[in-house]
Amino acid sequence: MKVAVPSKWETLKSQFFDKFGLAPCYLIFDTQEKRKVTVIFYSPCEVEKVKGRERIEHLAKEGVNAVLVDHVATAGFNYMKSLGITPYEVKGVQTVGEALEKFMNGELKEAEPHDCGTSECISVWGEK
Repeated sequence: MKVAVPSKWETLKSQFFDKFGLAPCYLIFDTQEKRKVTVIFYSPCEVEKVKGRERIEHLAKEGVNAVLVDHVATAGFNYMKSLGITPYEVKGVQTVGEALEKFMNGELKEAEPHDCGTSECISVWGEK
């Protein structure tokens, strides 16, 4: 299984990024081989321009099956599910390594759609 984790940088010690649709990069891990397989980076200019749907498409092209998220808007949740990607809710972690460890230990539950109604969520997903 391939798992994507939104992050500020490319290592296990990097900060887990809690805003999925605005993350500077995504680390993709193969849970069977227990190793990082790729990193998707977004330049500072791209972070604001590449919206949630495009990010999900990039992950799907890499064969990602699961994404670790703090929360995900309904539009993003539905789009992930339509592409065969399951979002898992991560709370109370600081690093990518901590989030991945919780996933590998079976401590995470599947995320539920979240609509906070803020302009930030709407700007990332383009809808409520």
